[in-house]
Amino acid sequence: MLRRLPLTVKLSLVVAVAVALATASVAGVVLLATRAGFGQYLTSQVTERTAELRPELEQYYAREGSWQGVDALMAEPNQAGAPGWGGHHGRMGPGTTSLVLVDSAGAVQYAPPEVGPLANVAWRLRREAVPLSVDGKVVGYLMAQAGVQETNFSDRLLATILRTGAIAVVLALAVGLVLTRHALRPLSELEAATERISAGELSVRVPVHSHDEVGALAVRFNGMAAQLQEQDALRKRLMNDIAHELRTPLTVMQGQIEALQDGVFPLSAENLEPVHGETLLLARLVSDLRDLSLAEAGQLALDLAPLELNGLLQRVGARFASQAQAAHIYLQVLEAEAPLVTVADAQRLEQVLGNLLSNALRHTPEGGTVSLEAQARLGGARLTVRDSGSGIPAEDLPHVFERFYRGDPARAHRDGHTGLGLAIARELIRAHGGEITASSAPGKGTAFTIDLPGAPSEAAATL
Repeated sequence: MLRRLPLTVKLSLVVAVAVALATASVAGVVLLATRAGFGQYLTSQVTERTAELRPELEQYYAREGSWQGVDALMAEPNQAGAPGWGGHHGRMGPGTTSLVLVDSAGAVQYAPPEVGPLANVAWRLRREAVPLSVDGKVVGYLMAQAGVQETNFSDRLLATILRTGAIAVVLALAVGLVLTRHALRPLSELEAATERISAGELSVRVPVHSHDEVGALAVRFNGMAAQLQEQDALRKRLMNDIAHELRTPLTVMQGQIEALQDGVFPLSAENLEPVHGETLLLARLVSDLRDLSLAEAGQLALDLAPLELNGLLQRVGARFASQAQAAHIYLQVLEAEAPLVTVADAQRLEQVLGNLLSNALRHTPEGGTVSLEAQARLGGARLTVRDSGSGIPAEDLPHVFERFYRGDPARAHRDGHTGLGLAIARELIRAHGGEITASSAPGKGTAFTIDLPGAPSEAAATL
């Protein structure tokens, strides 16, 4: 039953129960303290007002040897002018406290008629009474018995406490309901926003009303929603990019094949070359997409081993030396002064440097310079591919590592590249525990910097 109640009602009930328990506890303590204090007050009053009656009773018991016949003494009028007495020894006043005489065993020996019959008085009451002694031995007690007025006062006090407690519980329930609704409003907004997000409305955000735990939850929720929206946008853009990248070579292949089928072009190796080139482009695209997806998922297998980086730069430079010479570009390899060792997959790292170097040669004009540099840095090594080309515009620089991003859309397929090389390079470097960054200025060239962790000393010693 309680599981089906709204959280607002549950918290309101918890507040009401807590207030009820606290009120009941306070009421009980107040009632007990009031009764105890009232009893002590009555006892003190009896003690003060029986100074005359006490010796008379003690003399009576010493003379008679018992309390038999003490009714006459207790009921006779007191001396004139005794304050607070109602005309008899045993009564303090009409409807007020009366004096009761009990023997040492607790048996009632005298009680005023308005008190009514009393059983043996408990030791708790006798302990609060005024003792009567003869020859050092307690022979009886004078004790106060609350009258009608005192009883009514006690009953009214109890009723007032109960009414106050009931009012406090009702007020606590009402205030708790209002406060819990106010406190839980951000959670209700989060619930509604979650439903909208589950329905595909990823742009929804919740307002942050406070800086407490609920406010922190709202901030994290908004961050999660923003990431979901960003990932959804990236997914859609990726699908559009893939469709676009596939459509162009397929269109070329389809047109060339249809021309061959219709006899527009003769079936020759020369006319089949465009189809073969687009097929190779599709194969590279599929391979690059597979590598990128595996790298992003952390599932790309790496053959890690100690690797000396100066030698790696020499091998990569040698691969592109003829291409640079043909383009009349000066290619230089700048090694570090001392051997640099890291733990890496040599083939994958060579793939990254080859991609960067290929881009640099493509964007460097004739007579320009491209350099491969290796430097030691604290805790690792730094590799830099630098060119003296036209540079990357400032608005394009933050996006160069995104999939299928090209600063010049007109060159989308003119160079035969898939547009995934830099995205793959970033994921491969991250898989090695490093980071790759780009810096550029229009007209001043571009530099891609790779920071790699150094190899442990025992790994470096194996080279």
